[in-house]
Amino acid sequence: MRLFFRILNDSIAQALSQMRGNKLRTFLSLLGITIGIFCIISVLSTVESLERNIKSSFEKLGEDVLYVNKFPWAEDPGMNFWRYGRRPNLDYRDFQAVNARMPETGLASLSTVVGMRTVKFGADDTRAFVIAITENYEDILNIDLESGRFFSLLEHQQGTPRAVIGYDVAENLFGTANPIGRLITLNGLKVQVIGVVQKSGNDLINPVNFDRGVLITHNFGRRIANLNATSYFGTQLIVKAQSGVAMEDLRDELTAVLRAHRRLAPAEDDNFSVNEISLLTNILSNFFGILNIVGIVVGGFAILVGIFSVANIMFVSVKERTNIIGIKKALGARKPVLLFEILLESVILCLIGGVVGLIFVFIALQLIGSALEFEMILTIGMISWGLLLSIFIGLLSGIIPASIAANMDPVKAIRS
Repeated sequence: MRLFFRILNDSIAQALSQMRGNKLRTFLSLLGITIGIFCIISVLSTVESLERNIKSSFEKLGEDVLYVNKFPWAEDPGMNFWRYGRRPNLDYRDFQAVNARMPETGLASLSTVVGMRTVKFGADDTRAFVIAITENYEDILNIDLESGRFFSLLEHQQGTPRAVIGYDVAENLFGTANPIGRLITLNGLKVQVIGVVQKSGNDLINPVNFDRGVLITHNFGRRIANLNATSYFGTQLIVKAQSGVAMEDLRDELTAVLRAHRRLAPAEDDNFSVNEISLLTNILSNFFGILNIVGIVVGGFAILVGIFSVANIMFVSVKERTNIIGIKKALGARKPVLLFEILLESVILCLIGGVVGLIFVFIALQLIGSALEFEMILTIGMISWGLLLSIFIGLLSGIIPASIAANMDPVKAIRS
């Protein structure tokens, strides 16, 4: 153990001596390692942070929820646009059928994006997207309120002119005043505010962001817009599995109920698509996997240059120390000791380059995170991966120079 620490100390001293004695050569040689580690770890960390952020955003939609749409999520809509476009629009009758026949299996709701509308309060106005919803919507998507309440079942059934508004809409219209109970104007009609949705976070993509939205009941929505005309893309039926119900069973029953309601013959294809969040997350995983490969390839070329650069340093270092190596061998130094000493020196040099690269990665991620306004993190796993990669590069760079040093003839080495 004492011998190991002595070799470690000598190797560190020799590595630092090489860096001090040949600053420009060392800088240029380690630059490749630094750039390579920076490229690989920065890309992998950025992709991991983006993937985690986006997937966590989609998970807010619920992993136990099915979404019925005209178009499937797993396909490019443009490829079979006319085929899917001919499908009947989802409507309130579809919701009633599912809601009536699946009470023990799933919790259902229908939502239709009415579109952008001007919302007024007194002399103030703001633009907001209006969504007409049926009962259970807030429970399925786990929507939290800043203040007030959601619609009652009676308000849903009677189409009472009431609204739950987003945080930004409330701030633009009412400022710091309490909006609950106030009357806003929507499409020329007076609508009472009964709730304010809690402000969404800083997710890069937030599919349940209602900050600039206005939620109204579906039956009231019929009074301000033709919901069947707006439902080409903007209407979807969402069904959440009840406790203990498997997603496959929920999908099968939902499909059977919709096929029976739409009177489809056994040989006919479904004229609707049942989607779930896993379809989106799988697509994202494939996309981010490609980005990871690109980052590894780009960083790999930089690291390849760095390997030859560090190997060049070690060749020069062995050449300059040939006489000393010969004396060590003459005094009884064994091949494994010399091999370990040179390899350790090479690893230390690469670790220095790798640490500098990781520092640059951390700085870059903080800048990107500040620009995009969400957290970019350099995980312990990525730091460990970068350090292990640096060690591997050091071993690869130093193996040939170390073998040359270990196999030197002591007499010839001393005479040189």
